[in-house]
Amino acid sequence: MVAPLNSMVKFTFTTLTFLLLYSTHAYDFSQDTKWLNLHRYLKDGPQFKSLVTNKDWFFSPAGKFSPQEEASAAIKEFQVNAQARCRFPARVRYLTEIGFLKPIPTKCPGFDYIMKKLRLEKVFLIFASYHINNPSSAFGHTFFKLQGTDQSNDYLNWGLNFSAIQTTNNPLIYGFYGLSGLFKAKFSLLPYFIKLKEYQDYENRDLWEYQLKLSKSELQYFVEHLWEMNTAQFDYYYLTKNCSFHLLAFLDAINPRWELIAKLPYFVIPSETLKTIANEESLAGPINFRPSPFKKLKSIFNSLKPKERPIVKELSQKRVINDDQLGGLSTEALDFLMDYMDSNPQEGIPFKRALQVQRSKRSAKTTIKEIKSPGPPHEIHPSSYLMIGRKENQFNQHLTRLEARASFDEYLDDKMTRESWSQLVLGKLSATYNQRESDLRLEKFTLLNIEANNQSIFSSMGSTWSLDFSISDRELTKDYDLGPYFRTSYGINFSFRKALLRFFIPVSIQYAKKSKISMIRRRLSLDTRLTGQILYQVTDHSALILTSSLWYSNLLESKIHTTAKLDYRWHFTSQWAFDIDSLYQLRQWQYGVNLVRYF
Repeated sequence: MVAPLNSMVKFTFTTLTFLLLYSTHAYDFSQDTKWLNLHRYLKDGPQFKSLVTNKDWFFSPAGKFSPQEEASAAIKEFQVNAQARCRFPARVRYLTEIGFLKPIPTKCPGFDYIMKKLRLEKVFLIFASYHINNPSSAFGHTFFKLQGTDQSNDYLNWGLNFSAIQTTNNPLIYGFYGLSGLFKAKFSLLPYFIKLKEYQDYENRDLWEYQLKLSKSELQYFVEHLWEMNTAQFDYYYLTKNCSFHLLAFLDAINPRWELIAKLPYFVIPSETLKTIANEESLAGPINFRPSPFKKLKSIFNSLKPKERPIVKELSQKRVINDDQLGGLSTEALDFLMDYMDSNPQEGIPFKRALQVQRSKRSAKTTIKEIKSPGPPHEIHPSSYLMIGRKENQFNQHLTRLEARASFDEYLDDKMTRESWSQLVLGKLSATYNQRESDLRLEKFTLLNIEANNQSIFSSMGSTWSLDFSISDRELTKDYDLGPYFRTSYGINFSFRKALLRFFIPVSIQYAKKSKISMIRRRLSLDTRLTGQILYQVTDHSALILTSSLWYSNLLESKIHTTAKLDYRWHFTSQWAFDIDSLYQLRQWQYGVNLVRYF
């Protein structure tokens, strides 16, 4: 009796296995968007390729390239291996929902612990504002904030971050590694307050919190997929497959109907991620603004009585305990000093104690004026543009002007100009066409241009610096002499509500053909200028730049020359702008009229 029973069990098992394999091959997993998204499969020509780079994340040896073989191998493993089911709960859940697995009660202590620890109720996409002094965050950064049930205290919430595993702090090496995909990257779960300290306390960056409207089922998938992503590694590409791309890919794995990745441009920067989220009505929720500590302190300091400001500035810098001086300050001034000490705690414990003693004698509460958001970052201009126009150069040639920028932001761009008064450009190409002579020239290709204008809490004055790496046609000669170009500058700036005044000394070096405009013919040219510049926000949608310089070049016979330049841009829609510029140099005028299309 036992033998026939064993035979029947074997027959049943063989039959079920056959039916399972048949149904697996009959179902085309390469057309199942949810399955593809869970594994980060993208089309690579006629085939698929997963963005996950570590082979042990797949069940099939061909799993990185074959959604079908990975599905077959995964289903077989999940049938017999409880540990595998615990490792990939999102895949198990989905295969169960579409009928390839039966629900099997499984104890998974590690995953159950994460579920209880997070108690996930809300998910926010966080944007940390642009930090031009840090090459890894020059475009800003995005990550997830995970809020637990009935938990509004950020010190008890969690953050889910995607970032490169950084192996160097050298900005040039970092840039090369980041552009070429030589960094590895992964997701990491960490307390949210650590990210707050990093971005707000250490780097003084604004934060915007975009709440995502996720259902209970989607929240469950979110935690399950988070658990699966814990062991996945990726190649990190600074401009394409970066933090913003992978956060949207994560959400696409939760709900493929959003198709967020498909809506991204080729070059992915955080602001484009935010636009994609904001435009998806079924996903976008309320937006909360958290100003940086610097912005808060600057606002409070400016609101103090004029006679208190020099005293407060002196005390904050010297930290001398003077009870009479402290006692004469307003409650607002004491609160400012205490907040300032919290953000700058170097060797100031006795002074802070003296502040606390004085503050304890005051019963009045200070009212801090709310700092308004400068506007959600998803509303800023697109990062790329095409420009076409007409130009007359110093040689009286009438030229058609063509210009294209890959990314990211310049002074004349809309909205952001008011906030940062800084610019970062990657991949900008300028060319001209002389129709009379049928001459098309590349005038300049900017690989990298950075201009940063730092600010101070206690005054309107701050430092200014810049870097420019380009290939440029030498502007002094009519001949076509393209060559490598490097420019750097340093100076000071004075910031006002709608304007920035800068004084700086730029120094540039260029290597090109021998000059024909000088008795001493040189390949290497050295230019330096003493420059004054005004950047002014005329309206919410227009800005101008006035620049004047005393100019020295080793190619010119007479040593000192003056130059003057005007640039103006008016944005008449969110994607179109009218641009004019003029330049007076070497007693000759140049001018241009252009139409700009942002995309």
